[in-house]
Amino acid sequence: MDKDFLGLYKSNLQGFRMKGNVQAIALCHNHDDTNPSLSINIEDGLCYCFSCDYKANAYQFATDVGHPNPRNYIVDVNGGGNGDQPPAVHITPTKANGQVPSPKPNPHIDLNKAVKQYQAELIKNEDWFHKKYGYVIDVDKFLDIGGGIDEKKRLVFAEHSKDGEYECLQTHKSAKYGNNKKCKWFLQHLFPNHDHTKDLFFVEGHKDACVLHSYEHQVTSTTTGCNSIPRTPDGFDLMWLQYYTGWIYIVYDHDEYGYAGAYKLANEIIKLFPSHKVAVGQWDKNLPEGFDIFDSFDKNPAKYQEFKDAVLNAKVIKPYVPDTLGRFKVIAGVDADKREYKKTFQVIETLMPENAQIIIGGTKGCNKSALAMQWGGSLACNLPSFLDFKIKKTDVSCLYIDTEIGENLALERREMLVHNFGDKWDAGANRRFNMITLDASSENETGIFQSIEESIILFNPDVVFLDCLYNIAEGEDISKNHNVSKITTIITKLKYKYNITPIIVAHATKGNYEQGLVSDRIAGGSHLQNWAEHIILLTESGIEDNLRLLRIDKSRSIAYPKCYYGIELDESTFYLSNAGIIENPKAHMISPDKKHKWALALENMQDEFTTIDFRNQVECIMHMSDRTARNWLTDMARCHIIEDVGYGKWEKKLRLISEENE
Repeated sequence: MDKDFLGLYKSNLQGFRMKGNVQAIALCHNHDDTNPSLSINIEDGLCYCFSCDYKANAYQFATDVGHPNPRNYIVDVNGGGNGDQPPAVHITPTKANGQVPSPKPNPHIDLNKAVKQYQAELIKNEDWFHKKYGYVIDVDKFLDIGGGIDEKKRLVFAEHSKDGEYECLQTHKSAKYGNNKKCKWFLQHLFPNHDHTKDLFFVEGHKDACVLHSYEHQVTSTTTGCNSIPRTPDGFDLMWLQYYTGWIYIVYDHDEYGYAGAYKLANEIIKLFPSHKVAVGQWDKNLPEGFDIFDSFDKNPAKYQEFKDAVLNAKVIKPYVPDTLGRFKVIAGVDADKREYKKTFQVIETLMPENAQIIIGGTKGCNKSALAMQWGGSLACNLPSFLDFKIKKTDVSCLYIDTEIGENLALERREMLVHNFGDKWDAGANRRFNMITLDASSENETGIFQSIEESIILFNPDVVFLDCLYNIAEGEDISKNHNVSKITTIITKLKYKYNITPIIVAHATKGNYEQGLVSDRIAGGSHLQNWAEHIILLTESGIEDNLRLLRIDKSRSIAYPKCYYGIELDESTFYLSNAGIIENPKAHMISPDKKHKWALALENMQDEFTTIDFRNQVECIMHMSDRTARNWLTDMARCHIIEDVGYGKWEKKLRLISEENE
């Protein structure tokens, strides 16, 4: 793997320039260097200073300058590739006369004393400073952050700890002195004073930071070059940014390495804080290479238009958001408004959201299968409505999968269906309504879902009716969630693979009639209820033989009415029709056993009877308790089977759905 030794040294050294194709020179970072004395071989990554005897390989150099990932520059000692251990440096340095130079020690200095000395030098040469820097760097503000100049009139920058203590002094384009030369944030001791609602600037180098600080901007820079980011034991030192709500602008120098370092920092910030506003400054392309903030302010301290334009044209950095995370699809808030999605379409108003996972649940004998078959036929025939619910899509292809009644009865019911639709069942309806029916006598051991998928491929339907859940479970106990989940997982995969709307016919458990039409009565456990996106429930009326009650109990995607519909069955044609809304659905929720007992209790009562008469019948003849007799009177009155006319008297009543719908 090729190592970017050129980028490493160029972004971390002052005065860097190439001397041929392989060799380069730069000011040595390890001592007070005024003439480039550091020799670098960008091919093997080795460097050596002929002045102070500093020598290192790329890994050691990266470590010394505080690079966040020095191990990126480890080279296998056997040549090429990535090594696990940094190789030793084998350099035999020589001066022009062939002698090996003596090392120059890096002197230890008292930082506080040195700062005062450099500040005194600046104050003594304040007039020169103004002429040199044209008020771009404010003297007082520079002194406040420990800045000064040395005897050679070079800028000296003080690097602080987060607590405000001096840790290092950096002579501009020259050596560092101090106890902590590692990469840190310049001016980090001022972070606690920042207004988090205002803009924050990251710039390349101490001098640019001092310029913006002079103009009262919130600013920082790294202390070891544009490609470096300070680190903590837990990663990059960026957590201090968590409460910033203003814009974060990264305006590095106008060159290849400046932009590379800026985007690197921006991406790390946005990765950690995806909701932050981060942008990389864009200098005018016509500006000279290396143009920076100081150049812009020095050119025109009042307007600094190039800098303003770089900020105005800054490229906003958005977090990298993957499309998926494992089995999840990602919807990031930053681009959710631009994401396209398919709005819920109701193929049949109220009854059928397109591509929803639909359950038709009902009690035994309530004609669930007839409802499903008539539903499919209505779609195939392009009828305007089904059970008076408006059909909003035409040419819908349906596949009805029977696992219960067999071929003969399926054909008989289809014939009745065709007869009921009359001339509306045409050749197009024949193409759009197809069936497969389970042959119980077949010895073929092909899996049921394999056959179902093959039929979907064969007929390419829009809607698939699966009748019924119990039989496609192939003997598994569907009261157990883990068994049902196997089935629903397969159906869901078929739905997305073939873009179908699956409609599953499911049985309701026995008993609990008084609960009414609720999803809890569907056989299939809580998993089935949670999987279903639209649930339609059906049951027989407890008081009228040809009446069914229909109710929508759940919909994940559309608003739906909470009422009970009366669905009438014409037994001669096996055709269902909507008779209207049930006024008192509870009256119909009577178990056959209770219905029978109420009938026995009332059959010997006159049209008008007393409480005493009823109690005698229930307690003396039917041998029930006094409490049962009183409860029955209350329940029958609630169901409008009888009416309390006062003074302990009751009157028998007729049971109707609604006189308006008769």
